[in-house]
Amino acid sequence: METSKEKENIQNTLKVLQEKSQHIEKLLEKGNDVIIFQVGSHSIKYGFANQMLPQSVKTTLGYYHANPPAKQTLDLSLLDEVEPFLPELEDSLRKKGNLKSDAKQSAASKLKQKSRIEISPSLSQAKFEKLDPKKIYFEDDIYVHQNNPNFVIREPIKYGLFNLSKSYNFDAILGDIEQLIRYILEKKLELSQLEFSKYSIILIVPDVFHRGQVKGIINIFMKKLAFARIYLHQESALAAFGTCLSQACVVDIGSDKINICCIDEGVVLPQTIIRKFYGGKEVDLFLHKLLTKKNSYSYMSKNVKLDVTIPGDLNQIESVKQLGSSYQHLEDSGNIIYEGALLRNQSEVLLISHGDPFVIAPHIFFYSNLLNSIKQRDPDNEDYFNFQSDYFDSYFDPEDYYDEPGQSVAYGPLLLTQQMELEKQDENQEKATNEFGKRKLTLDDVHDVMDPFKMQDLDDLICFSISQVAELEVRKKMANFILISGGGCQVLNTVEEFEDRLINTFSLYDTNIDRVEVINPISRDVPQNAVSWVGGTVIQRLDSMKELWISRAKWLGDVERDDDDENTDRRIKKDRGSESCGVKLLREKLPFLW
Repeated sequence: METSKEKENIQNTLKVLQEKSQHIEKLLEKGNDVIIFQVGSHSIKYGFANQMLPQSVKTTLGYYHANPPAKQTLDLSLLDEVEPFLPELEDSLRKKGNLKSDAKQSAASKLKQKSRIEISPSLSQAKFEKLDPKKIYFEDDIYVHQNNPNFVIREPIKYGLFNLSKSYNFDAILGDIEQLIRYILEKKLELSQLEFSKYSIILIVPDVFHRGQVKGIINIFMKKLAFARIYLHQESALAAFGTCLSQACVVDIGSDKINICCIDEGVVLPQTIIRKFYGGKEVDLFLHKLLTKKNSYSYMSKNVKLDVTIPGDLNQIESVKQLGSSYQHLEDSGNIIYEGALLRNQSEVLLISHGDPFVIAPHIFFYSNLLNSIKQRDPDNEDYFNFQSDYFDSYFDPEDYYDEPGQSVAYGPLLLTQQMELEKQDENQEKATNEFGKRKLTLDDVHDVMDPFKMQDLDDLICFSISQVAELEVRKKMANFILISGGGCQVLNTVEEFEDRLINTFSLYDTNIDRVEVINPISRDVPQNAVSWVGGTVIQRLDSMKELWISRAKWLGDVERDDDDENTDRRIKKDRGSESCGVKLLREKLPFLW
């Protein structure tokens, strides 16, 4: 009898283990038919939702053009504007202990043998062939032809928006984004057009976006490529999901933009959003200036001239920055030499010694006068990126029943909102300064804070964003969960530097906040530049997602305009058997304002 009972217990145990095993397998399989896309200024991150981390392809492509438009080149003379600021900056960093004295550095660098680190792989994957007028080039192949006068290099995304200009229109940009997506699907994920209908898409969008542009990308996936379903979510909310945080202040430092906002229970608080068109590219340019300035001991290849107006050379500076930049002086770092080849000429060796420039360059985010002095502006096309311009205000979608002019972006009302919040404070208070001589941003500064082309010190912007939260307890939580994400924050000692600066700056904004904690996603096994994408893998596993998908059939529901004398704006919907279709579904299903 006991033997049969034992047998039964063993069988039951095995059954339970088998069920658990099957459940785990189902969880692992869940997502193998979902592809996550995040289309950014620097790169497109992509991958199946059951993967741990994404792959990426630079958001750049090139092709032959018989009469190429004039290229917009960098104004390198702006980099000379930093010279007057450098002595003060270096002295400030030495007093803080971020830099060592020159004498100590030179003595330490002589003690040990130099160690060499490869900057980046050579163009081993590139095909060195003649420019084909019918071919579109991606990735390393672009650098092979970058100096050909008939080769046009396109970057369709800028500042997280379409890179519109008088020579690069909406349809051309959509066409280039489609080519990049097709390249990823067919060459990287090895899917054929016939297989697309078996897969669903999660599209990660910026916190601040132009609805017409996002709608254009949705149409690529649903109309052109015929995917089964799609779902959208904001990058900062997903960054919180990706690090298992329900409340956080997300500071996303990208290639050419900084986005700051507070997340509460998975929702972006609109009044806390701050967007600046500065990022890793400015650090790259500043690092180049520091490396190549007169009497610099770091740049050892005196016969090889780095030209940051050439994409391949700027790419090498970015690679060096990612390898060596830090907010604090690193012991024995003076013995490191970074070695590589110019992407445009593989025979020329590039040698860069680690030194002060790698510590000074990332600090530019906390010295806004420096950032503003080197900012590359394009006044002729800035209206396409200014959220308060006519381009945004005049957008109107005839397919959207609830649309009104001026609602193209969820950023417009924030200026008024922040003014109202600040007016609740005592306007007559003196502009106090802390021990470092910093003063808080006040009502007088709101227009500058809202201007994406004018930078303030990054610690001020973070404190200002959190100060827009009304409830004290929520503000305290935001200060205790400051999440630093994005490719532009891949710098050693980021947590220590940010916490040190923020705890002092918060004393100007809120004396009730006496504790600051900065979270680096690396501490949670998530790369800084993949946090939002990882968040996308989390939400697709939720049971509630079943009701939130937008199917291709519903998206393609016809919407037409009925122009009559009484009401020219009345819409008639051909719903094909469903109550909602098209853009209206976005308003109903998305967890953020459309």
